[in-house]
Amino acid sequence: MKHIQTFEQFINESKKTLNDYEKSRDKILVGLKSNLLRDMLDRYDHEESGDSIHFFDKKGNHFATLFDRGTRYQELRHNGTVDDKGVI
Repeated sequence: MKHIQTFEQFINESKKTLNDYEKSRDKILVGLKSNLLRDMLDRYDHEESGDSIHFFDKKGNHFATLFDRGTRYQELRHNGTVDDKGVI
């Protein structure tokens, strides 16, 4: 087990790393009236940042980001593992 020197190092180690999916070619357009976003929010751990939502699997790996939340053109960009129902 690794010894952590300070509380700041502990906080930095416990943060989840975010991948940049902004230019990913794998994407799903998410309609405002669809259940996809609601299902993903219930199914996966997530963090909100501005108008984006970052999704994490059970191991804590960042696998997708929803961009432009609340607009007509919401895009779920991901690492290629998500199907059209939002399941990895």
